[in-house]
Amino acid sequence: MRALPPIPFPAGPAFIHVLPKRTSSIVVTSLQGLVNVVDASDPSAPGEFHQLDMTTYLTSLSVSPTGTYIASGDAEGVIHLLSQAPEDSSLPLNGFDGQPIPWADHTEPMPDIEWTDSTPLSSIGMPYYDSPLLSAWSPVVASTPYYPPPARIPPQVLSSIKMNDNIAYAPLPKELRGHRNLIPVGPKKDAARFRSGKPRKEPTNDRPSFESMEIPKFYRRVEIEYSKFGVEDFDFGFYNQTSYSGLETHILNSYTNALVQSLHYIHPIRHLAKSHITTDCPSEHCLLCELGFVSRMLEDAKGTNCQSSNFCRTVGVLAQGSNAIELVDYGRENAEVDYAQKIQTFHRFLIDHLTSEGNSFPNNPRIVDRNGEDNQEPLAAAPITQLLGVDAKNVIVCQNCKAVREKENMTHIIDLSYPRKVSLLPSTIHSR
Repeated sequence: MRALPPIPFPAGPAFIHVLPKRTSSIVVTSLQGLVNVVDASDPSAPGEFHQLDMTTYLTSLSVSPTGTYIASGDAEGVIHLLSQAPEDSSLPLNGFDGQPIPWADHTEPMPDIEWTDSTPLSSIGMPYYDSPLLSAWSPVVASTPYYPPPARIPPQVLSSIKMNDNIAYAPLPKELRGHRNLIPVGPKKDAARFRSGKPRKEPTNDRPSFESMEIPKFYRRVEIEYSKFGVEDFDFGFYNQTSYSGLETHILNSYTNALVQSLHYIHPIRHLAKSHITTDCPSEHCLLCELGFVSRMLEDAKGTNCQSSNFCRTVGVLAQGSNAIELVDYGRENAEVDYAQKIQTFHRFLIDHLTSEGNSFPNNPRIVDRNGEDNQEPLAAAPITQLLGVDAKNVIVCQNCKAVREKENMTHIIDLSYPRKVSLLPSTIHSR
């Protein structure tokens, strides 16, 4: 702040106001009604003088926001107005009609939607909201104290975890598996397992034995033993004296042999696989092609043992490509591998690949005429779907409102749930 030159006013200032619209002008008024408009930046310049017609003294003074009007009040209750506006104009005292109303922004109209039966509900969009939505559940609402938290993973499992494509795998330790069915191991029979050995024939009992805790003979696993002459010296005819060929089990992924032979003896699937190998299949690793070659090989062998090396190798390649590493046989599994679960998983894996590999839509042949279908329909489903597909209907009933919802679906495999058997106590196992 700095001091400016003083402005003389001999009559004595009573009221001083800044005059709007003029950056350096002030209005000075005395008690006798003398009004002087002075330029504060140049006090020597001639100002404006007005003498109010009054007989008493001045009590108040006010200037309009625009500087157009000056109102003065005296002790007799009279208001004196001074104006610099033209006589024919009607300027308001406050200079404007009032504060403008803050209107909201105009919203754009929503686009028109052509609504049909197939229009997704997500095309409508979310409305504006200023409070939490019902779907924004907090952790307190989402969690409930009436259910226990999941059990902690045992440290024995955590110590053996292996990562594969950001997925952790770990074997279940033996001490966490509980009781298992045990089979007593008896002395092995010294049979003629090799062609190079001395031929001998022991009396056999054709009647199968079904004693407790003993696996039937025709369900037992046959171990291929190697002599100094290799696998070709193994006498497969000692175990198979029929005209139906079997598959060797000394190669990786040979656990698939049982399912491959089951599909081979299903005539529609066998003919479908054999017909597929006559086509120009573009796939390098095709299970339907390999199944056709195995079926043709089993037919031509006439009881001689066969080997499904290419099929087993293709299973390993496709399983690793689809991250189904539980189907890959690395050749180091022990006797505690759950082959029942493993073959069920491979069954679904095989049927899914056979369905996709044999599908040449829309050029699929119609091999099965289903009841109720139009035989003139040119489009047909995949051949495996025509043979194994089961039209199913899922019916969901709400227990509260009794609402019923139905959904049509197609499945190729039906899982059968068997009740678990009570495991035998160790005291009930007797050795022979």
